[in-house]
Amino acid sequence: MIRVHARLSSGRRLDKLQDDVLGAMDEALQTANPASIIRRHVRLDHDTLRVDKLSFPLKRDQRLFVFGAGKASGYMAEEIERILGERIDDGFVIIPDYLRPRPRGHRTCDW
Repeated sequence: MIRVHARLSSGRRLDKLQDDVLGAMDEALQTANPASIIRRHVRLDHDTLRVDKLSFPLKRDQRLFVFGAGKASGYMAEEIERILGERIDDGFVIIPDYLRPRPRGHRTCDW
């Protein structure tokens, strides 16, 4: 989650107006967060996948796949995976190269 925090160089807290502006920025960033958008619009109720007002009954033996492409799709797919968990069979998400995690001193990536 992105949070905006600021203090004056002297270490004093900002005044109320400045604090309110930073709070509004926090809210705007959270509203635009791809995972937050998925959390607000997608949920699993027992055996029914709900996307806003749409309902999709899920059978226990039904196979589910997740596909995505674009800058936000990785974050969205992670949230879908959190919601649907073991119900997902497979899938793939295509994100731009510059969004891939960089190795940090060893062969596996630090997330």
